[in-house]
Amino acid sequence: MTLSIAIDIVFSVLLLATIAYAISLNKKLTIIYNSREELRGLLENFALALERADVGINELKRTANTIGSDLDKQIKLASTLKDDLLFLNDRGEKLANRLEKDVRTPTAPPPSVGSSKMDINISEGDKPIESKEGKLLKSLRGLR
Repeated sequence: MTLSIAIDIVFSVLLLATIAYAISLNKKLTIIYNSREELRGLLENFALALERADVGINELKRTANTIGSDLDKQIKLASTLKDDLLFLNDRGEKLANRLEKDVRTPTAPPPSVGSSKMDINISEGDKPIESKEGKLLKSLRGLR
């Protein structure tokens, strides 16, 4: 009979251990069950935050596209203006070179004193402009 009592004692101890483990597991499950509502609230808040983030990202994309297209227009305009300025600069350099060439070329020699033309005594203020400045003015008028 001692063997059957020993087996009963072992099973009793195992049964008590199982009951203790079941009680511990029941407490943990109760905690999880009670926190399920809190978890549901957190998940709902997380879903709302995701929706707001999605709306924000879409708004950022629209804004970026608008700004990008405006920037492309500005770049095209700047490129056109750059080309125009390069053309004007090149033309200005050619004009400056032509004017410099006109200014540097020697003027026609004045008529000799003994020429057949009449000598008229003209004061300095009344003399026509025949110097380098006169040629420059004529060149500028020719460009208009």
